[in-house]
Amino acid sequence: MRRPAAPVILPKPSKSPPSERMHHRAIKSLGVVLTSYVLAACPPPPPSRGTSSNTASSTSSGGSRRPRENDTPTTPPPTRRAGAVSGTIAHPPEGVTAITTQCAADRAETCNGLDDNCDGVIDNNCGYQSGGIQITASWRGAADIDLRVTDPAGAEVYFGSRTSPSGAQMDMDANGECTPTRPTAENIRWSTQTPPPGEYQIKVAAFDLCGAENASATFSVSVGGRVVGAWTVPFTYPRQEYIFPLTVR
Repeated sequence: MRRPAAPVILPKPSKSPPSERMHHRAIKSLGVVLTSYVLAACPPPPPSRGTSSNTASSTSSGGSRRPRENDTPTTPPPTRRAGAVSGTIAHPPEGVTAITTQCAADRAETCNGLDDNCDGVIDNNCGYQSGGIQITASWRGAADIDLRVTDPAGAEVYFGSRTSPSGAQMDMDANGECTPTRPTAENIRWSTQTPPPGEYQIKVAAFDLCGAENASATFSVSVGGRVVGAWTVPFTYPRQEYIFPLTVR
């Protein structure tokens, strides 16, 4: 009779000595402590809101950066229109008073010889026009105030010669021979946006006070769509006049 094979007895795994196990535990605990300290001292940066890897790649590759939530839109500074002229009245005559009232975009025009709504046009919709140069005198009462302009070529524009070869036009004349008209204003303009550069001479005169003791006119000049000055011009006797030198570039 065949005997059964003897059972195989495997040796029990040997346990590490207690001192070795304690050593491994101490090293593991020290590693956890060191990791926590590093994370607390130097935390990783949080991801930005509204950004992605596509945003970063488009920026680095020269593409347009996508707007972020807190981006502040910027408006480029206004540029001057190419070919626009400019003007200055460096030395207004003595006896006039500069008008310092500020215009406002939401203000209505009142046919007062001023640019009330900041659009560079004096007295919109008052019966006369603007252009590359606009020169306006406006007043109240029966006085006959005259406006005359001499251009760089020497041509004079006034009630007796209302146009010039340089493109000037007098399109409003008021109170001639003390006959009241409305509006009481005189206006000379260059309809072209490129009037000739050079020196202009502007004359504002009281041709006749028409029985009044005095009169006062509001006088404004706009060049290239910008008002370069406005003044109050007083008159106390007939034929009194003021000359404004205008330089156009």
